[in-house]
Amino acid sequence: WINEYNTQTKADQLWSILNEADTANYIMGLSVYTTSYDSTTNACGVVQGHAYSILSAFQMTDADDVVHNMIMVRNPWGITYYSGEWNSGDSRWTDALVA
Repeated sequence: WINEYNTQTKADQLWSILNEADTANYIMGLSVYTTSYDSTTNACGVVQGHAYSILSAFQMTDADDVVHNMIMVRNPWGITYYSGEWNSGDSRWTDALVA
């Protein structure tokens, strides 16, 4: 759904849908598209062809006043962990942001 053409607009539309669904307390999930159905992980530790639970969609303002659209995702198997930006060990998480 998101491709090179007009990527930011589509990402903004997707964010809006997720945020509205979260506000309405919908049960949400996501999966990662792949052409092979194995347990290969991408550079961020996300398993290709696997389903995840979306726990929350929210905006967060960091210490530099930059607003980030955030999606809290859980791997129901709990075997692999997200290792990209804003992962649980990212040094940008401050006490103020966690609270």
